[in-house]
Amino acid sequence: MTTIDAAPGSDPETVELVRALTGYSDTQDELPDARAHSLIDIVKLQLYNAAGVDEADIYDDAGLAQALLAGVAIKAKCQVENYSVTSWSVADQSVDVSGVRSDDAVQLQQWAELHMQGLQASPKTSLGDPSNTLAL
Repeated sequence: MTTIDAAPGSDPETVELVRALTGYSDTQDELPDARAHSLIDIVKLQLYNAAGVDEADIYDDAGLAQALLAGVAIKAKCQVENYSVTSWSVADQSVDVSGVRSDDAVQLQQWAELHMQGLQASPKTSLGDPSNTLAL
């Protein structure tokens, strides 16, 4: 599968797009660069453990790149706002977050759907199977 120009092609591009999605800047109170890269590493590890996705495949597959981007945006939002993700289901494309404001809940749900759409679009994962649940 080939990538499209809008899909991130590297970790620095992912950080840039996550900042665009979240509106967070490279400050200690929001999303400093080191924290953003740590979140990318965490989501990559979770993609590997849950879906068998090899890190080398992520930026070569637009679906996986989209899943990474949305997963990191969710992690960043939850970390900055001190929200706790209690569950995330592929089956109904829902994310449950405790202590979240209603506006943020809608945004997190949209990103969860974007994440799942990316996983389902990738031929390198079986997460299109609605019986799977991926906890991020």
